[in-house]
Parts: sequence; structure tokens; C-alpha cells
Amino acid sequence: MRGKWLLFGGCLILLAIAAGAITVWRREQAKPAAVAAPAPSPVEVSGDLSLSGKVEARNVVAVKPPSAGTVEEYLVNEGEEVYEGQLLARLNNPTLTNEQLQAKERADKAQERVNQLESQMLAARLEVSRGRAEAARVKDEYTRADRAYQRQTMLNQQGATPRLAFEKAQKEFESAKLDYESSTARQQIAEGRITDLARDIDAAKKTLEERNNDLEDADASLQATQVHAPVDGLVIQRKGDAGVEIQLGEDDLFQIATDLGNLQVVAEVNEEQQKKIKEGSPAAVYLSELGNEPMTGEVARVADGRVTVLFQNPNPLVKPGLKFLETSLIELITQTATNLPPDVRKAMGVALEQEKPDTQASQALNIIANNIDMAVEDEGPICQDTGMPTFVVHTPVGVSQIAIKKAIKAAVAEATKRGKLRPNSVDSLTGKNSGDNLGVETPVIHWEQWEEDDIEVKLILKGGGCENKNIQYSLPTELEHLGKAGRNIEGVKKCLLHAVWQAQGQGCAPGAIGVCIGSDRAHGYYLAKHELFRELDDVNPDPVLAQLETEVMEEANKIGVGPMGFGGNVSLIGCKVMAANRLPASFFVSVAYDCWAYRRLGVRLDANTGAINKWLYRDPEREVEKLSKMDGFPLTGREVTLTPPLTEAQMRSLHVGDVVIIRGDMYTGRDAVHARLMNEPPPVSLDGQILYHCGPVMLKNGEQWVVKAAGPTTSSREEPYQAEVLRRYGVRAVIGKGGMGAKTSKGLQECGAVYLNGIGGAAQFYARTLKKVKAVHWLELGIPEAMWHLEADGFVAIVTMDAHGNSLHADVEKATGELLAALQK
Repeated sequence: MRGKWLLFGGCLILLAIAAGAITVWRREQAKPAAVAAPAPSPVEVSGDLSLSGKVEARNVVAVKPPSAGTVEEYLVNEGEEVYEGQLLARLNNPTLTNEQLQAKERADKAQERVNQLESQMLAARLEVSRGRAEAARVKDEYTRADRAYQRQTMLNQQGATPRLAFEKAQKEFESAKLDYESSTARQQIAEGRITDLARDIDAAKKTLEERNNDLEDADASLQATQVHAPVDGLVIQRKGDAGVEIQLGEDDLFQIATDLGNLQVVAEVNEEQQKKIKEGSPAAVYLSELGNEPMTGEVARVADGRVTVLFQNPNPLVKPGLKFLETSLIELITQTATNLPPDVRKAMGVALEQEKPDTQASQALNIIANNIDMAVEDEGPICQDTGMPTFVVHTPVGVSQIAIKKAIKAAVAEATKRGKLRPNSVDSLTGKNSGDNLGVETPVIHWEQWEEDDIEVKLILKGGGCENKNIQYSLPTELEHLGKAGRNIEGVKKCLLHAVWQAQGQGCAPGAIGVCIGSDRAHGYYLAKHELFRELDDVNPDPVLAQLETEVMEEANKIGVGPMGFGGNVSLIGCKVMAANRLPASFFVSVAYDCWAYRRLGVRLDANTGAINKWLYRDPEREVEKLSKMDGFPLTGREVTLTPPLTEAQMRSLHVGDVVIIRGDMYTGRDAVHARLMNEPPPVSLDGQILYHCGPVMLKNGEQWVVKAAGPTTSSREEPYQAEVLRRYGVRAVIGKGGMGAKTSKGLQECGAVYLNGIGGAAQFYARTLKKVKAVHWLELGIPEAMWHLEADGFVAIVTMDAHGNSLHADVEKATGELLAALQK
């Protein structure tokens, strides 16, 4: 490579760095460190010139402030990608705001005037209509009285009728004539009123049109204080922070790089160096993010002590101003949260084939398969509970773990902001959610050194539902349905079968278990979770453990827990076991239970650059195959549509096994909401409403919240509260997963309500049915715990506990317990 560049006499070799990139790596002695100032030449060739510079975007679009004012809110940061039309910031201009409010007030008054006149017109037309009917009646009376009077007049002149009869007819005629004349006059007045009102309405509508035009102008002026991206690109510069004063004609509010494939390096040179460089000369550009391979560049400008070299960026992840390591970690988090690895997808595909069609288990797996595909399509979280991010990092000797930890935290916060992770970090003393998944000991990072050249980062996202079903046994022990478990392989197997059985639907079966036999209590749990980093189709190198894994898989799938605890043929998709030495007095069996949303991936990173050299568990070049064999939920026509508010009679007509489709209002409420409802009433009426045990992933787009992921959470945590919530507030249906206990069942019977089981983890499937966020209450509890008022359309769930005391969960638990006991005979 050097020989090639020697052909270009006096060429320029640039060592370029992206601003803020991490460069303190193990191999920095083998390659010169990238620094902001000129550095010694990395190539010992006479006549070559080596400089250090900064990567910049070649094509930049400046976004000027549209009006004067104060920056009220920035919605994007430097280093974020934006799309054309995206809202970037809001400016506050009091003058324009007041003008818009005044224009709206005038338009509202004009509209009110039109509404009043149109109401009066409606009343006047009704009056004319009634008047016409009355006039017709009066005219008939007048005509009849006139005929009678004329007849009596003729008879009276002939002396053929009594005088009293004549006088009566005369009085009736005169009275009818007066009524007729009065009715005619009233009708003319009423019709004249319509003419006047029509004229007034035309004038009022003209005024309204003028006021609306004024309002549109005021809205347009105010809208100009909202700053939108004019192009797709990357924000490389932003003016100050919120609160900064903006004047028209000042510096750019934003700068957006539009073509990241065409970059440039700018370096400072002294006068002597400048004389050696010619515009148009070739140059070798070395990016610290890409290691030792140079890229072909060309000197574009040499002036004022600066040299600019243009080059083509071979890696779309290299971006001006971004930390490359952080970018790689954001990609790892995103792919882990949204795209199940191939071995898990394969296992779920096998599960789909093994369940009997048209059963609740099959229906659940179809929804799960759809959800897995949707998550890939939308790059949205597979499950709304993205758990506590747990990283296992292997570093070469000499690599700064401090720098990597900082990058991991920055990547976690950024992924949370982008809606790839749900904010899950809660202060254990105050209960306050940090909002960015950062806090004391979060995220979890385990460190190990190794003798490889690359950095390896593995990530597992394990939600709270399955985390709560982790279990640890101390042998010997007595196990429900299984009897005594001793300190031997048979006793261990009993523990593992019990672990699968006790998870039921609360662990979102079919699941996988990582197991550690031995060690101490704390490290045993860590080693058990670490087993989940094994691939599902590998074979344990220890023949004893390999046999144990095979037997547990076979027997666990005979006990009938099934998908979501609905009963079925597939309860377990993986069993991975390791054994560690223990104390003589202790024999622990630690089990880490993971749900079907088995999210773990890894990357190998270049130790000098942070660039991704290799993906673990997946091949990014291989197209992701669709898992679902059908779109959506297969409807039979027997589904029951529920549109809140619901009645007691409706709920008592439902029975376990009924499938319902919800259209209308729903309210989320999980742990914090239920606890709060014990001490204060809800901010809205819940009478006849549906309460959804869900902690969604939400993003705010302007003033509107958007549901990004929203599957059900484990309901058993609300068992202490649920029956009382039903009694106090009139809730008619509760949605969750895993079922609830006897106390709630009694409350359902007493109040005439039902429990609906959603499919755990199906966060994308359900998010698509939640068309609108109508309001949010108690947001101070944090996004997952707040009460969200949602509008559903097509939300599918299954009645698993009805108002008659029936419970599918209790039935399955009993039946599977009997099967579990039978396996031991």
C-alpha cells in the first residue's frame, strides 16, 4: 500500500479523527494516536507529509431561525439523524402568541354569532312552518264562517231564520275574519324575520370568513416559530440550549449534513507545509474509526493555513461529530430490542408447527409470530418491557473500561430516547423513574479481560415478568407435585421441571431456562443468566449435562403449560445448564427463566475504533425470514366486540374461552396506579371501563404521544388491590397476562367483571391496535407507571377468568401439576 502512494511524489497523508472519538486503545503504540493538533508522520517515508485533522461534512444545509424569540424547546441534539419535515425546535414569540390568541378569540366570537343566528333561523323557520299550518286552519275556519254568515244573512232577509241565529253567525264570521287577518299579519312578520336573518347570516359568515383568514394568518405566523428540518440528514451543529434568545439574521439555528458518503478532512498547516501541497494532488486518508486501511482522497483547497481533502466514506456508520463506539452500541441495543436472533426464531417456528391449529395455544403463537415480524418491520421493541439492560464485556489488556462504560451509558440513554428501550430504571428508595435507564448500578455491566484483539460486547434484555420467575433451590428440598429432590442429577432435574411449571403464563411461555448447578447464591444466579448467552441449538460439551438438557426439554414439554399458560404442547424452547464448584454445606440450583421474547445479541468491536467487526448470533447480510404464516389474528365470527362503557349484564354473558375484540376507550394501570387507587380516586371515571395492566413504550411527537410498544404485564402483582378496585370504581374488565388469584376471582363474581388475557410480549401487535393516546394522567409516576387513556380498535384478548368463578389459569395449573406428578411415576 505504501509503495502505491510513493508513486505520488509529495502526496499528503492525513490521519483524520471524528470529533470526540475514543482513541485510547490497546494498539495505539502500533499506530500514532489521533489528536487534534498535527502529529508526527505515521509513515516513515522521505518527502511524505503527515497531518492530523477533523472529519467534517461536505454538504451542509443551514437552518435559519424563522422568527425572533426565545428557544422554548429543542427536540433534537447534535449527532441525531433527522428526516425532512421533522420538528426540531419551538421558539417562543410573545407578540405572535398574543396575536394568535386574539385572532382566535375574534374567530370564536364570529363563529358563535353565526351559530346564534343559524339557531334563530331554525327557530324562525319552525315558526313559519307552524304559522302556515295555523294560517291554513284559520283560513278554513274563516271560509266556513263566511259561508254560514252569507247563508244566515239571506235567510234573515227572507224572515226564514231566527234573529239570534243570524247574530251568532255574524259574530262567528267577524271573529274568524279577525283571526284570519291576525294570522296573515303574523305570517308576514315571520317570513320577514327569515329574510332579515338570512341577510344577517350572510353578513356574519362574511365576518367569520374574514376572522378565520386572520386566524390562519396568525396561525401561520405562529407556526413559523416551529422549526422543521428542510432535508433528511444528521444534525452536526445546534445553537445553544433551550432559553437562548434568537434574533432574525443571527447565526444558523441548526446545521444539517445531508450526504454522509461524501466527507472531508480539514487540517491546519504552517507556511512551509502549505508550499508542499498542491490542489488536486492525491492523498491517503486514514480514519481512526476504520483502522489501518487508507482511503483515496484529493486535496481540494489549500489556503489560509488550512488544507481540505475530500474523500468517500466507505462506512455509513462513520459520521462527523459522532463517537463511533457509541454508534456501534446503539445499533447493538436497537437490534437486540427489535430483532430476535435466528436460533430463537427457528425455535419459535418449530413451536408453531407443534401446536394444534384453532386452539388457544395456536392462536397465541400466531399473534407472537406476527409480533416478531412487526418488530423487525418497524424496528420497534418486540416487548414493551425491555428489562434491565445487562452487558457482558470482554476487553483486551490495556483498553480503557472507563471509556467503554461511558459509551455504554450514553448509548443506553440515547436508545431510550429513541424508543428502543423503555425507561425502566427506578430509584429503590423514592420510586422515581430516572427516565433514561441510567441510575445506581444501571445498566448492569459485567467485565472480563481476555487475550483477544477485539472488544466483545454481549447484551441481554430480560423483562420483569420472566425475571420475577427466576427461582433458586437449595437441595435437598420438597417440591410440590414432585416430592423430595436430593443432591444428585435426578434432584436437579426435578428442580428444573418445577421451575418451568411454576412460571406458567406469568413467564410468557414458551420460555428458556439458563441453569447453574452449584456455586453460591449470588454467583449462581449470574452464571445461570450467563447460560442464556448460549445458542439454543448448541450441544453441551459435558455429556452428563447434555443428557440432562435433553431430558428436561422432553419432559417439560409433556406437562402441558403451553404458550402463555393456555395449555399446549410447547412450554420450553431451550434448556442450558452448567455446573460450578460449591461449598460442602450448600447445593444450590439457580434458574434464570427467559420468555419467548429471548432477546440477546453480541458484537465484536475493533479495539482501536469501536467499529463493528462481527455480529454474534446473527448475520446482518442474511435477510430475516418472515415467521408468521398468516397476517393478524384469524377471526371465526364468534368473537364478541366490547365497546366501553361496559355493563354488568354484558360481562356476565361472557365465559372462559370467549375471544373478545375491544373498540373504544382503555386505561392502563399497573403497580403504582393500583397502589395509588387505594388512597385516592382516579382522575377519570372508571365506571364501566377497561383497565389494562400495561407499561407501554411512549414517544412524544410534538404535543401528541404515540404508542411504540404496549403488551400486557404480569397481573399477579396486582392481586392485593384488584378486587377492591373493581368494587370502588366500577371497572368491568381487566386485561393482563398470567391470570390472577382467588381474591380477584371472588371480586369478579361479586362485581360482574371479567379478566382478559392478552399475549405477553406482543407489544407491536397490540401497539398497532391502539390508534390514539387521548390523555395521560399521573405522569409523575414515570412513563411505564402512568395512567394512559388509549383508544383501541381491534384489540384481541381471551376471557380466562369470568364472572361465574371459572379460571383457565387455575384449571391449567391443576392439570399440569397432575401431569408433573405423573412424570415421576
